[in-house]
Amino acid sequence: MRRLSLSNLDGRACWRDISVVYSILSLAAVAAAAFTPGTAAAQGNRTKVTYTVEFRTSGALLDANCTATGTDVLTGTLVGFEPPLPDEDNEYVGTLTRTTRITTCGTRRNAAGIDGVCSINYVGNGFADVMFTLHEGQRGGYLQYIPNRAAWSALLPPRPSGPTNSVVTGTCDPAELAQLQSDYDGGQTAGSPSGQPLEVPGFPPLRPRPSFPLVFPPSPPNSIWTLTVLDRQP
Repeated sequence: MRRLSLSNLDGRACWRDISVVYSILSLAAVAAAAFTPGTAAAQGNRTKVTYTVEFRTSGALLDANCTATGTDVLTGTLVGFEPPLPDEDNEYVGTLTRTTRITTCGTRRNAAGIDGVCSINYVGNGFADVMFTLHEGQRGGYLQYIPNRAAWSALLPPRPSGPTNSVVTGTCDPAELAQLQSDYDGGQTAGSPSGQPLEVPGFPPLRPRPSFPLVFPPSPPNSIWTLTVLDRQP
């Protein structure tokens, strides 16, 4: 029986097979890469846009059962690409400045085992790396913190400098107050901005240019945060 070796194979067939292997490996590498607005931009004629925004909620929206007061506010810029890809959610990222001055209510069990109302007062300043997602089909928006800043470093601005602190006081259990203070930077306390739905069906098209500001109010109890779009570039 005649044995075949690479030297017996047609050179063109060999190179064709090698090319197929490389193509498969290249597709696998693309599929494994992290998807970000930066990679989305390469998929068509899309424009990089920057929105100046304010996200805001109030103590009264957080708890209608007690005298909750004050505000939790995030301001800054969001960067993304438009128009959205067909049948896809569109994502915007940014580093926002958070200012919290809000009082809410909690419960505390007394020595007799009876739960009573207690107060929680938040005073906080900090920065938040966030992603704002506009769901396709005008199904609303969603605000959340970005846990891994490095994954979005190509779009996020340099981390701002300035004071970052939180102080939580009140009449609730001291251990609870300490935990709430520790959790402030994670966006899960006070107005809890990380993980909030918003009543935003979508942003206006690039042309004609809309008039700003644009206000998207909440719809309690499904949403308690307001988005105000102050400007857009371009």
